[in-house]
This record gives sequence, structure tokens and C-alpha cells, in this order.
Amino acid sequence: MTKKIYTILILMALIASIVSCRKTEAEILTPSNQMDYRLPSEQFLSIWNSMNTSYAMWDLEEKDWPSVKDKFLPEFLALDDSVKADYPITTKHPAALYTDILGDLTDHHSYFSVKNIWASDEDRSSFSISPGNIEIRKRDYYHDNHINSSYVSLCLEYEDYADEFNIHSWEDLTMVAWLKKLEAEGRASDIKYGSASYTMTIVSGLIEGNIPYIHISDFNLYDIMSSVEKGYNNPDLLVTYEAYESFKKNVLELEDVKGVIIDVRENRGGYLNDNFYLLGLLTDQPVQMGWSRHKCGLGRFDYSPWIPHTFSPGPEHRAIDGPVVIITDLYSASMAEMSALIVKAMPNGCVIGERTFGAHGVIAGDFEATFSGTFGNMNGNHYAYLSTRIVKDINGNILEGIGVTPDIEMSYAQGTFKDGEDSWLSRAVDYIKTGK
Repeated sequence: MTKKIYTILILMALIASIVSCRKTEAEILTPSNQMDYRLPSEQFLSIWNSMNTSYAMWDLEEKDWPSVKDKFLPEFLALDDSVKADYPITTKHPAALYTDILGDLTDHHSYFSVKNIWASDEDRSSFSISPGNIEIRKRDYYHDNHINSSYVSLCLEYEDYADEFNIHSWEDLTMVAWLKKLEAEGRASDIKYGSASYTMTIVSGLIEGNIPYIHISDFNLYDIMSSVEKGYNNPDLLVTYEAYESFKKNVLELEDVKGVIIDVRENRGGYLNDNFYLLGLLTDQPVQMGWSRHKCGLGRFDYSPWIPHTFSPGPEHRAIDGPVVIITDLYSASMAEMSALIVKAMPNGCVIGERTFGAHGVIAGDFEATFSGTFGNMNGNHYAYLSTRIVKDINGNILEGIGVTPDIEMSYAQGTFKDGEDSWLSRAVDYIKTGK
């Protein structure tokens, strides 16, 4: 009997240990889910622990993350005293602390939204931090957005927006005005444009009879194509789809394509799958644009090996012998920058414009699969949006936080678009015609 009881006790201990391990593992794999704070120090420690586990670029940072905890925890403990004494916390105080902690991160995809639940009723309770937006303001070529293609459809639909963004019609949009000018000169045709949603504008045309051109404000082609395949017939969706299809037809069916221009100025990114519909049209061979790696464990420096980062031809494609030109600017980010890296890796590729935003780490998967990435809750007391992979270019350079430098640099002063002239697009056409 004693032996039997002993055996049962061992089995119970084993079961308890298994349950305990599973519970601990679940807590480790979701360190960001502590949302029921009572004190500012608890909020800080939750964010610190989540970053300690989730951030994929610690080896690129100069700051020592453990020392950040040692330095800033006393500051938040002091705020605890105010809460315990029933004094409200002015939001600018934790906002300044978190900006010091997070505002200089290399990951330019990263974005943090934090709520000060201890603010007074008269004070704002939320603030956000974007390290990328903080960094680009320090660049000597910084300037405001000037294309605003994402707002065109809103201006057309809601007249109140027109004065605010100084856009009243499609013809006021930079590249449309330029194409219309060329059309009047007999140098452009087949001009089409549309916006399927707030974040998806396409402008396409044919320049001088043999140079297909497309401007895309965001990489959302995957949704556009899927929606059309499902039979959705929203007018804005269909005209945007037609603008893309016109570009595709010109690429695939023109007898002599002199070159192709893809315009991703102010394009903040989107779906990786869009490569099948855009750059995937222009080659019949896979292109390795660099390498990527991800976290493979819970430790700050648990990284996978670097693996080739390759893109393949799309289901419809054609080998373009002439130059493939992509136009970038300061606000080209994420998938727009990945596209620039692909073009740079192509033997006939050329990047024209400004050095890009510097946010080309990949956003994919969830924490349980990648040990990194987004944590918190968008509707909760904090939320963080982070890259899950880091990328380096074909030459082995990590450009996160730096951006892709064009082969031909154009300053903002050279692209002020006076009198309908777009000098950056003109430069792209000249390059295709002359090769220099």
C-alpha cells in the first residue's frame, strides 16, 4: 500500500510540474498581457519586460537595456508615490520618460501608444512615440509631405478636405498634372487614376509610347485583386483596378518596352505579396535582394542565421531588358523600401530620388511563432508595433534606421513641381532614354 501511495504521489508531482511548466511557458510567451496596472512602475516594468523579450534588433542598439531599467525604474516609483497620495500625474511627465527610453530605437517600424490612466480629467491621457518620425526630422534634407495622394479621393468625396490639403481634383495631384502636361505635348497617353480606399491610390500612364509608368501610394494590390476576383463592384475599387491593369497590359503586351518607372514617393508600405503584381511583372528570374533573420528564442540576442531574402517572378511576367527605375523619397518606407532594395539588386535597376525612411524590417507572424513583434492592446493601456525580422541588402549592409540611398539622388528643391513640372519623373525618363 505504501508503495502504491508513493507511486501516486510521484505521478501527482509529475502532473503538477507539467501544468506548472505550461503555465510558466504561457506567461513567458505573452509577457505583454499585463494590462491591469495599479501603478506607473507596473506599467513601465510590463513594457520593459515585453521589449526585453520581443524587440528583434537589440544587437544594433547602443543602449544597454538592463541599465535602462536601473536608470528609469526610480523615476516611475516616484510617480507611484503621487498615485498613492491621490495626486494626478501630468501626462507630459511619463511621455518625456518614455520618449527618452524608446524614442531613439533603430527599428523605424516601431510605434508605441501609451495611456496615462492617472491623468486629471482636464489633461490628455494618451501619447505616442515613433522613433522613425523623430529621427527623420534630424536629417538635413527633411521636408513635409508634398504629394498627399492618399487624400485625393477624400477631397473629391468630401469638399471640406479640399482646402485643408490644397487638393481639389485629380489634376491637382503632382504626377497627374505632369502626365496631363505631357499628354498635351503628345508625349503621354493612357492616363488612368483611382483610389479604392483612404490608403490606396494608383496613377498610371504610358510615356512617349514605350515607357509604362505607375505611382502607387500604398502596397495594397493584394486586397484590390482579391476583391475584384470576389466580384465586388465598388466604383472606386474598379477604377483603381483598371489603373493597375492598364500598367500591367502595357508592360506585358507592348512590342518594345524602353523601360519602366515605378513611383513609390510617400508610399508607407503594405503587403509583401504585392511583389507578385508589380516587380514580379518585370523579370523571369528570381532576384535575391539580400538576407533576413529573426529571433529564435526568448533571449535578447537569440537570433536565427541569416537566410537569403529572395523574390520570385509573378504569375504573369516578362523579362524587361530596358532600365527598371523606382523613384523614392524620404517618406518611402517598409515595402516601398524593400522594392527599392529589389530594384537595386536587379542588373537593370536604378533608384532615383531621396534616401528612404529606413523601416524595412519585416512585419510578419505573431509572438508565439517569432519570439518578437507587436505586444499590448490597441484599446488597452499600452500598445507597441515592432518589426519581427531585420533585413540587410545584397552587399551585406543593414540599412534599418538609415534608409536606401538612391543611385541618382534628387533633392526636394529639385522636385517642387512648379507649373506641372515633375523634375524627378523627368530625370527618370532621361535615364531610361540615355542610360545615365
